[in-house]
Amino acid sequence: MFRRAFSSRVKIFTANSSEINKLNGTMHKNGIELTKERGEFLNNFWRENPFYQFLGCSTGISAVNVVAGGRGRVGPYVGGWQINAMKNRLQETMPDTLHVSPEEPANCATEVNNHIWKADAIQLLNNDNSSNYHNFALLADLEQGWSTPEKTRLAVKRAIQSGINIMHIEDQGPFKRCGHLGDKELCPIEDYELIMKSANFAAQEMLGSEQPVKNWVRFVARTDALSAKRILYSKNLEDKNHIDNKFIDWKKGFSGDGKYLFLKQGINPETGKKYGLEMSIARTSYIVKKGLASLVWMETPDADLNDAKDYISGVNNELSKVDMYATGLYNHSPSFDWDVKFYENAKKLAKIITEKYKTGHLRGFLELNGDTIQGDNKFDEKGIKNLELAIQDFRNNKQYKYNFTEQDYYLNKFQETNFKTPYDVICDEIVTQRLKLFENQLANFGYNAHLITLPEYHVMAFGMFRLAEQFHQEGIWAYVNQIQRPERIKFEEKNGYKYYKHQTMTGTGLESYFNQCVGSSNNNILSGSTETDDAKKRCDEEH
Repeated sequence: MFRRAFSSRVKIFTANSSEINKLNGTMHKNGIELTKERGEFLNNFWRENPFYQFLGCSTGISAVNVVAGGRGRVGPYVGGWQINAMKNRLQETMPDTLHVSPEEPANCATEVNNHIWKADAIQLLNNDNSSNYHNFALLADLEQGWSTPEKTRLAVKRAIQSGINIMHIEDQGPFKRCGHLGDKELCPIEDYELIMKSANFAAQEMLGSEQPVKNWVRFVARTDALSAKRILYSKNLEDKNHIDNKFIDWKKGFSGDGKYLFLKQGINPETGKKYGLEMSIARTSYIVKKGLASLVWMETPDADLNDAKDYISGVNNELSKVDMYATGLYNHSPSFDWDVKFYENAKKLAKIITEKYKTGHLRGFLELNGDTIQGDNKFDEKGIKNLELAIQDFRNNKQYKYNFTEQDYYLNKFQETNFKTPYDVICDEIVTQRLKLFENQLANFGYNAHLITLPEYHVMAFGMFRLAEQFHQEGIWAYVNQIQRPERIKFEEKNGYKYYKHQTMTGTGLESYFNQCVGSSNNNILSGSTETDDAKKRCDEEH
């Protein structure tokens, strides 16, 4: 009786549903449902497009702008290197030698989701629809599974709860390090298989029995075998039929501590292929055959399209024996000095052009004499025209007075004079064309996921250094010239860049609207702000 009498006297406040919807934006999914949505998006994207791209982020601000700027074709990557360097639990910069803990990729993804949600809600509040914050995929680095099935399971479950729909796990041993550091070690293939099986088990725990069919979450089998030096010892390796056995340099014996065997280096005289390449093909195709990954990744010491092609072709030749197929993920690492490699390679083609090309059809000449792996037969019309003009100047022994800028290939800056030759221009144009074609060439080989692992680190570091360098000399002009003016122009183009209005993008307007909804008088905090006043002044000047 008391409970009925009490409940009948209670009046519950009911919020206005339209106000709630406006405050919460259009993103009404979270956790597992968000992961499924992103998985469906990526699967559909790949049915109609050759490749999807990822950019490494460690902050939500970067991720929002990757999504907005990428327009459904570029997604954020919460990578181990950037987490180690910028976002780890120790709150200090650390090398990529497994300082990341299993929950940190998911923690980083949670920040990404929170920022994406707020950007979407702000956009809805402002009646703006220039950015789509739904259609993107989220990639994460789960290291080598921390060499522990339980930690792998924990990391995958946390990742799925945080909206991550694609994850790569590598085959290094317990002393994991960045793929571009030396003296890397591998674990035996059965250890790697166990880690990958744990990851798949965890995904099906979270997503149910439909996961193997729906592929909401995809795993990437990454190998470091191409440049690894040693493998963790296991008695199983002594079996002649073991997949790793033939790649071990048994004559060298054990490492000094008795824990490792050394891997063969160089070229296999029987096949003419690199031992590391053959081992990479064997290990990752094995994992795909077991149904534990649908994408593969071979970490490489430089940007070599020949290795990339040989690898993915080798994997799929092996898989074709069991009527299977895998696609590749390629790491466009900032650890590569792209200028050095591509400029040196460009000199070879420039020499052929200047010595052998006479007159006529330059595109046809490139198709016959260029490197089709690098796409020399696909240079665009602008590139062909630039080359033709430079070839004419070369024949006339012409030089150009040239003011070098930060955008010029740094190799040219070592010239003692301030002149640039037509030969330099030819090399520069070859580099430009080959880099522009790099992704398309990869896609033609079978790579449908392309990644720059740590751009945020360099964008932030270089941008802040350059600003500080000029700020102490030129004051606020340095900021206006380098940042504010180009940022405002990008914002006014109305193409999705929003962060020029920094008060708005932190959610000031959302808080104001919330206060209005609940009846607080504190609801005009954007009104009269410098942000809105400056916008009004610009509008008045235009009219």
